[in-house]
Formats: sequence, C-alpha cells, structure tokens
Amino acid sequence: MAVRKKAAKKAARKSAKKPATKIVKKAVKKKAAPKTAKKPAAAKPKAAARASFLGKAAPAFTMPTGDGKPISLSDFKGQRVLLYFYPKDDTPGCTAQACELRDNMAAFARENTVVIGVSKDDVTSHARFKEKYRLNYLLASDKDTGVCEKYGVWVEKNMYG
Repeated sequence: MAVRKKAAKKAARKSAKKPATKIVKKAVKKKAAPKTAKKPAAAKPKAAARASFLGKAAPAFTMPTGDGKPISLSDFKGQRVLLYFYPKDDTPGCTAQACELRDNMAAFARENTVVIGVSKDDVTSHARFKEKYRLNYLLASDKDTGVCEKYGVWVEKNMYG
C-alpha cells in the first residue's frame, strides 16, 4: 500500500511541474486537419503548358482595335511586340498597369517595341478607356477569346480576372 501512495505522489508532482499549455499543444498536434476536396487538375492549365511556346514563333492573330483598324501580328514584322493581356477596361489594377505602360512608352520606342493591350472588352470600351487615360498604344478586342486561348491566358477565373 505504501508503494502505491509513493508512486501516486510522484506522478502528481511530475504532472504539476508541466505547464498546462504544453499539454494543450500536444493535444492539438495529435488532432488531424480536416480534408478538403480539391478541384480537378484539368480545370486549370499548368504554367508549363501555358509557356510551352517560349522560344517559338508567337501565334498569329488579327483583332479589331479601339482605333477602328484591325491589326495582325504580321503588321509588326521587324519590331518587338509586347502583347499584354488584361481582364477589363477601367478597373483599378488594369488601369494602373495601362498607365504604367503609357508612362514608359519612350523606353519601349527606343527598343523598337510596340505595345498592344488585349482584353475581351469591345472596341467602344477600348476607345473610351484609351481616351480617358490618354493611352498612347494599341488596345485590341478579343471578344471571342480566340487569341487569349492561343496564348494560353484564358483560364478559369482565380480572383478578379
């Protein structure tokens, strides 16, 4: 009987020395995280698939612009082309990007680079956007998303575009 009392006292002293937070932390660590269902991988093209044409000829395109004239990639032979895709005219992020490009057009010109912005907006929207922010480069309308798909940028919406 005395042996049992000594063992019980020893166990009580040992557990009294451990702070309660350590016991709680151990209990939390043992708890398994709930499993969540993942979206199928096929819903979103992988970055490697989108970049598979790097180092190759850019896919050809013809699109209408806010200036009323259609443009084709072949119109810019001998020049570098900075083709940038954006979700929508006159939204905060897209406007900031457009104005940043506008403000750096002199540097692009020195490098013989043409800038073309592409979105799904129609040519009327592009014309208003270009006039409102005095954009000094081309905006092309890819209403049917054919060009965006060729370049691998038309994917499932992640956040705002």
